[in-house]
Amino acid sequence: MVIRNREVLLIQKGERFYLHSLKRAHDRFKEACRGLGLAARDYPLNHDEGGRRSFRTALRQRMLDGFAQANRSAGGEGVKPAAALAFTPSRPVTA
Repeated sequence: MVIRNREVLLIQKGERFYLHSLKRAHDRFKEACRGLGLAARDYPLNHDEGGRRSFRTALRQRMLDGFAQANRSAGGEGVKPAAALAFTPSRPVTA
């Protein structure tokens, strides 16, 4: 399953990270489960929320891990996503 570019947003509030706009991605996840032959009696389809909490937790961790991996590959050290977004280098004024 592919999460489309910026479809699900990772938002930091204090020290916690939250996902925003998860519904469409979760609906596609359930469709993918059905496509693999899972029935209503199988997890995650057999729960009221359809595995939404587990999906949210796994996706949040994957997004955080992905950011950390990209940061390390670029030579960064332990920067949180929000801290990286807060730093915006100024561009020189050209005439």
